[in-house]
Amino acid sequence: MRLVIIFALFSFIALEITVIAWVGEAFGGWLTFASIIGSAVVGIALVKHEGIKTLIKLQQRAEQGEIPTVQLLDGALLLFAGLLLLLPGFISDTLGFLLVFPFTRHLLRLMLAATVLGFLKNAGTFASHHTMGGNVVEGEFSREPEKPTKPPQLE
Repeated sequence: MRLVIIFALFSFIALEITVIAWVGEAFGGWLTFASIIGSAVVGIALVKHEGIKTLIKLQQRAEQGEIPTVQLLDGALLLFAGLLLLLPGFISDTLGFLLVFPFTRHLLRLMLAATVLGFLKNAGTFASHHTMGGNVVEGEFSREPEKPTKPPQLE
């Protein structure tokens, strides 16, 4: 699994470098550099704005006594979006901008929820069908009250 992650990371970096080279060749080095810096600045400003909105919603939900799960997940996605926008490259910037906008964040939340629920459903099915040793022993048990013990004495 580690090798797959490492391979995916190196492939992503190689693809980012290739795209930057293509854009640099087509539009020139200075324009490419300016667009990378500009997208980072604009993206971070958008992340900050969306993050403040999410924090306000989180506080409102907490004050109402509700669990702000959606806002917490949005905060994590915005944090990841900020990281992607700070990385130099057009692919990471595109993914980061997609995470900044509430509509696409909502779609990603739905996809993540379906994936996690499917994983939990499969894990539960696996656990219920595969018992340790394959033998089930039925029985009863009862708890006996604990005997009070004397605290230790210093002499």
